[in-house]
Formats: sequence, structure tokens, C-alpha cells
Amino acid sequence: MQELYSKIIRTCPLEKDFAQIYQLYLGTIIALKTPLSPTAIQALLGTETSVSNTLRLLGLAPVLLELSATTVGEHPLQIMHDTFRQFATRHPSSVPASEQPFIINKAARDEDLALRTLLVLNRELPLLASKLDAIMATTEPCDIPRLPQGVVSEVLWYSCRFWIAHLETITTPGAPLMNSLGEFLETHFHYWMILCAAEGGFIGIERITAWCEVRILKVFSFDAFTNAVI
Repeated sequence: MQELYSKIIRTCPLEKDFAQIYQLYLGTIIALKTPLSPTAIQALLGTETSVSNTLRLLGLAPVLLELSATTVGEHPLQIMHDTFRQFATRHPSSVPASEQPFIINKAARDEDLALRTLLVLNRELPLLASKLDAIMATTEPCDIPRLPQGVVSEVLWYSCRFWIAHLETITTPGAPLMNSLGEFLETHFHYWMILCAAEGGFIGIERITAWCEVRILKVFSFDAFTNAVI
């Protein structure tokens, strides 16, 4: 299988811009915690370019399930077989120089997805603020109803479920991530809790506090953090 994958990779151009696009699109698909549709991936990446068309141009259709689906945007994109995931995330020291640009740095992609999911939360949660406020104003805390179908986008629900999982992998967060996290904790955190509770996916705050105690309390004051999560 490795020889087959190497042949596929060798058909890809080696231009720097091409390799960066490859890293962004395929790296995102590999690092996702659960498969997303092309439409949701496009929203997550904030690009106007069709994800499906870009992946076809990259020559990656052979390693991705559902890429040839006739109804674009409805079928989750995922790696055809886990052996390609292993191939694409090999340690660079074991990879020929010609394939080096196409090795996925999963740690870097996780950090990128932590930032992108927080950007989605900061962008889309305020759009649901009136609905979420109405739920809390008229509903008992133990009986929070779900929002109507279609109100919560696929990319928003992914971000709600997995921003913490991506964040937990980061040991040295950069300034853009810290800024987005600060905005989320100070402004939108309570809406995230309401939405997760309404959709049946609230995971608690223990994992958040554990990471924050180590990584961000040196940046945010303890009082500011505790006020955000209470």
C-alpha cells in the first residue's frame, strides 16, 4: 500500500503553494475528529474555493471516500483507509526528500483546527444568542429543549463538540489562538454551554479547566477565567 500511496503523491506538483494547499485540505481531513461534509470543511477553513474540486485537482480522489458523490456537500469526506493516514503522518526522517512536502504535521493541524473551531464559535454563537436566551428565560434548567432542525450548522456543531479535543493537544498556544480563546471564554462560553445542553452534547468543563490551569492562567488572571466559566 505504501508504494501505491507514494505513486499517488509523486503525481502531485512540488510547488510551494501547491504543497501548502495540500497540507491545509488533506491535513484538515486527517486531523478532524469526525468526518465532515465538503460544505462544512469549506466553512471551517473559511475559503470560497470548493473543497471537492480542490481535492480533485490535487489528485487525491483515489484516497478519499465519497469524493465522487453526485450530491456535493452532503457526504462526509474521509480517508479511504487508515493505512493512508499512517502513510501521510509518518515521521519526516523516514520519508524520501521528494515526499517531504506532503507529510502532514498533525500537531500543527490540531492547533490550526483549535483556532478555526474557536473562530466558528465566536462567529456563529452570537447569531443564535436570542434563541438561546429565550430558551433559558422560559425553560427549567433540567428540561432544555432542542433547537429546531437546521438552526445549528454542521460546522458549528462540530466546533461545539471538538474544540476542546483540538485544544488539549497544544502545549504552546500562539497569540491568535489565545486571543480567540479569550474572546470565547469572556463572551460566548455560556452560549456554548446552553447549546450543548440543548443538543445533548455537553461534556462538562473539567477538561477545559485542566488545560487552562497549565496553559493560560499565566496570561488570563484566575478571577477572569473563573468568572468566564461560572
